[in-house]
Amino acid sequence: MECKITYLNAELDAVAEREKKERRRERRRLRQQRRKLRQQRSDGSDQEGDGNDKSDKESEGDEEWTTKNCSNLLPVLQQKIDLQRSKFQK
Repeated sequence: MECKITYLNAELDAVAEREKKERRRERRRLRQQRRKLRQQRSDGSDQEGDGNDKSDKESEGDEEWTTKNCSNLLPVLQQKIDLQRSKFQK
């Protein structure tokens, strides 16, 4: 009986450790996505001052599409990160 208890305790510890690692991976992934989005936003604003009119004209449609379709991603990612943090702190 003690052998079963020892085995089950070890399994519980292993499951808890796997869950902790999964939460860390998810937080790291979300952090990287948020960082990538911030870099993309800052890269786009830095390019406006460039004198290359041709590339600006070609990217106007792309910028409109990106703004229209991706402007809400950063708040959503921030909410996911906050949710993961709250789960981890429990």
